[in-house]
Amino acid sequence: MHIHSAHSLQTFFKNELNELYLSMALRSFSFSLIGIFVPVYLFTKGYPLDQIFWFLCLMHGIHALSAFPSARVALRFGSAVGALSSIPLFLIFYALLYTLDAYHWPLWLLAFFAGVGNPLFWMAYHFDFISCSHTDTRGQEVGTMKLINVATSGAAPLIGAWIIMAGGFHALLIVTAVIFVISALPLFLLKSRL
Repeated sequence: MHIHSAHSLQTFFKNELNELYLSMALRSFSFSLIGIFVPVYLFTKGYPLDQIFWFLCLMHGIHALSAFPSARVALRFGSAVGALSSIPLFLIFYALLYTLDAYHWPLWLLAFFAGVGNPLFWMAYHFDFISCSHTDTRGQEVGTMKLINVATSGAAPLIGAWIIMAGGFHALLIVTAVIFVISALPLFLLKSRL
């Protein structure tokens, strides 16, 4: 039985698309754990709703403005560089949230790190997906990816709420950051990055 499970795991990781599926499942789960709670956390820290609204607008605006340069980074330096450079940006974002009580960081700073980090990952992911997927079954493979995202992110807010109730928002930040870092590991196994 142990030999069979080791063989199944080895077979799973021979398919680069499975590595992308695993990475996206973990990433979707980690972002869904915390996504809904960031505005709530900011509100509990005394930020008014209009500032939270503008924080979200700025974050998404920076994302939009960073998409083209992020694509250029992935094309010029490879998708591994794009994916790798998104990790410290999100970890800085999580660290800023973690230390918000002590340092009262401006919300534009948080929006900057999340807004730049997200397209760096997504552009690299899309290039990897195109290189790993198969032209004749790409529609099915996109559907599988969407199904994985929905399946892994569905219960995540409930689990995130449980973590907040058990250990507070800082505990949720730590759990999210750890899962986020783990989600990047399968991307570095892709042969197409070598």
